[in-house]
Amino acid sequence: MSINLTLEGANPIAAMSCKTNILASAGHEGRALQIRQATLNDIDDLMVQAELFHAESSYKNIPINQDKLRGFYKAQVILETSLILVAYQGKQLVGHFVAHIYDFYFSEERSAADLILYVTPEKRGSRAALTFIRQYHEWCTVNGVVDASLSISTDINPGKTSRFYSKLGFPLAGHLHKKKIA
Repeated sequence: MSINLTLEGANPIAAMSCKTNILASAGHEGRALQIRQATLNDIDDLMVQAELFHAESSYKNIPINQDKLRGFYKAQVILETSLILVAYQGKQLVGHFVAHIYDFYFSEERSAADLILYVTPEKRGSRAALTFIRQYHEWCTVNGVVDASLSISTDINPGKTSRFYSKLGFPLAGHLHKKKIA
């Protein structure tokens, strides 16, 4: 499903700040997977899901600062250069996606990168991640992005995720090497 991500005569990024549009819905009523732009009302659910995401990731030994995390999600909902999508099945948050736009340090051209793409284990294989990425691509296109990236830094199913990204037109373009310092 595709939606118009701009308003006539409006800044395309500002047009995305209306974060209540349902972007996609699939399945039977009550059990439908509904994907939409996040609002400030989703932050409590995002905080709970962040705990699950954190516990499953390679970052699980780094403590979470709840105030900082809450501020991060609030900023992503408000910032015009951020995209934050949520996937709900009924009243249950089953995934979320966060990305942002920035200028290259050497150019006026724009790039975009994801910060989070998380789908709960029981909903992996659903249309959630696919819809997140398609909406991210459309958002990038509308907002004049020339280079968009998807990353895998959490070590959650990296091989399968990499193949999925490649199939969607995001080929592998490097590697991330990490070393635990403390």
